[in-house]
Amino acid sequence: MKKFISGLTFLLICSGASAQFKMTDVKIASEFAPSSNYLMPDETDLDGKGAHTKTSATTFQSRFNLAINFNLSTKFDSIDNSVTIWSAALNSDHMLLANKGYPDQVFPSSLNASSFTLKRLNTLKNNWAFMALLTAGVNSDYVKVDGNDLFVFAGAVWIKTFSDKFSLGTGIMVHNSFGKPLPWPLITANWQMGGKYKLKIDAPDQAPGLAYNISLRYLKSDKSDFAVFFRPSNMSYDVSLRPDNKRLLNYWQIPIGFDMQTHYKHFDLTYRVDLMAVRSFIYAEKNLGKMFSKFPSHMLTPNISFGVDVKFKL
Repeated sequence: MKKFISGLTFLLICSGASAQFKMTDVKIASEFAPSSNYLMPDETDLDGKGAHTKTSATTFQSRFNLAINFNLSTKFDSIDNSVTIWSAALNSDHMLLANKGYPDQVFPSSLNASSFTLKRLNTLKNNWAFMALLTAGVNSDYVKVDGNDLFVFAGAVWIKTFSDKFSLGTGIMVHNSFGKPLPWPLITANWQMGGKYKLKIDAPDQAPGLAYNISLRYLKSDKSDFAVFFRPSNMSYDVSLRPDNKRLLNYWQIPIGFDMQTHYKHFDLTYRVDLMAVRSFIYAEKNLGKMFSKFPSHMLTPNISFGVDVKFKL
């Protein structure tokens, strides 16, 4: 909890420094996955090919996230009818792992990520828009914090609005999860199908880390809507748990599920249930040359998870 409070303190300090800007919304999200059995990689599977043994050790996983969004400025150019919007976001993500029955420590007890994102959006001619973003943050177990805990993402995407119901964007981002800059593709799409269905694709999404979102939403009314989704995500942390210089912890999760949103005047509520099909923890070296090297994957059995989010509209 102290580590989560440290992340909140970071956000509050930055929020105070940004008091002259307009805070647009605050989102608090939670996620819980009941106790799941540890899937230990077989000793003969040290190259990460996938053979695992189910053990009696269990882990209860919970996750809490706080996101604060700001509008820094909005400028309209009357000469070419273009709009330039500067915005920012502060994010604190805290994962708790309650581990029981492990003869040796496999997973950290907590993982934390705090970040700041700066974004610029420009409308262009012929229904084009350009967006650039930069994110810097500390992803760590907070046992030992140094320069290796700093993770940076930068990206640019060009978006074409073909109609009021369909837009498509593509671009590129660069991140340093393996110690050196590595390019990564970007794609975004929004398609309003008729008056009730909306397909949304964001790769990556605005969630922490490299998160992806593919969702089909049914717009029941102005007050509520429902969605089925597929949201794989990867979060990289610098940890001090392993003695073999494998300080890079890559956490993958693949949830497939359903959510329901209820909209009120000043806030939105989201209830979420999903099958956490994959949860994989891989300890690797922060070395770009070993990006495609195989490392043992420590996994948890698939399980149902659930979450509640509240978004305050300011």
